[in-house]
Amino acid sequence: MADSTVREKPKGIFNKHFILLMILSLINGFGYSMITTQVASYSTDILGSTLSFAGVITGAYSLAALLMRPFAGFAADKLSKRNICVYTTFGIFGMYLLYAIVPNPGLMLALRIVHGMLFGINGTANLAMASEYIPKERMSEGLGYFGLGQILSQAFGPAVGKSLKDLVGYKWMFISIGIGTLIGVVLVAIFFKAEKVQKSNEKTKISLKDFIAVECIVYSLTGGMFSLTNGVVNTYLEKFALNERGIESYALFFTVVAAVMFVIRTFIGRFFDRISLMLVVVASLIVTAGGMVMIGRSFSLVPLLIAAAMKAFGQGSGQISLQSACIKQVSPAKVGIATSTYYIGADVGNTVGPILGGTVADNTSFETMFYVTAAVMIASMFIFIVYEAYQIKKRKLASLNTH
Repeated sequence: MADSTVREKPKGIFNKHFILLMILSLINGFGYSMITTQVASYSTDILGSTLSFAGVITGAYSLAALLMRPFAGFAADKLSKRNICVYTTFGIFGMYLLYAIVPNPGLMLALRIVHGMLFGINGTANLAMASEYIPKERMSEGLGYFGLGQILSQAFGPAVGKSLKDLVGYKWMFISIGIGTLIGVVLVAIFFKAEKVQKSNEKTKISLKDFIAVECIVYSLTGGMFSLTNGVVNTYLEKFALNERGIESYALFFTVVAAVMFVIRTFIGRFFDRISLMLVVVASLIVTAGGMVMIGRSFSLVPLLIAAAMKAFGQGSGQISLQSACIKQVSPAKVGIATSTYYIGADVGNTVGPILGGTVADNTSFETMFYVTAAVMIASMFIFIVYEAYQIKKRKLASLNTH
């Protein structure tokens, strides 16, 4: 079995390699956000897919990414992260080119599955590699900065993608995104050297711990609660706010979310390394749950925007802290597995959110759906409190025994 070597931690965050990885994250994030909102219409309008099959094509991407996460973490810890990053980003570049020439919905589904698999591996390796260039005592701050690319891409990517599609058509939109992705490949290939991989002659048994960081599961699933709210809001806010409550400018909700998340990751993330994880996560879950309740109570734009700010503040704070906790929980040699385990929770939340929300809304109302989502958040908070209290007690006993 081979184990990749661990780089020496830098003293500052904004070193050359970390900045380049932030740029790559921005490029990949924009590519994802630009086409996600276009895939369904491309499948129906150009490829002749039915609306239901277009939904399958869209959702297959996330499911494929979810299934690849454990293997991505294993690969990131055992192989060269740089090489994984280069090869998978180049593969994603190829997917965009193939999107432009795919002839039918069936092949489009196959491409989306492969693209999702590449994305799942790529995102895990990129974040694991980025964490190697962040001082451990500033992990939350560094991860906050690293996530800025995702925030910017979520805020502006869909609009940029639609504008590009309207200007040059679907084919050249895909090709343009592919060219941007290729630039990312070149940056990593030129400025990063492949890690030396140390080979061991010892035969080791592969177990579940090689694919899942068991010590991070509760943190992962707690983080997934924030993603669950994303799934609910992204899927049903338009139907609720516009069709049911008549709030025509509801789209400003997402603008406020992006703005608040940007501020948290830029200016506030640095403080989370100095605050108790228990305090940050509990407060984050309560604030996010409160935001979901306020959405349900919104009959005009102002309370809806306040709810957006609450949701973004809680989610931004909680996710940064939990992601950082996962990485700190394991040895440097298992950062890839910790990263993939955290992402599994996010993927599960994004998948379960729309299903849970749709089931509740069908049987009750959209308003009740937001209340139920808030209740799920609070329930997860109590599970987290019990687990973290146990972990704190365990650490204290270990500290006493060593002294």
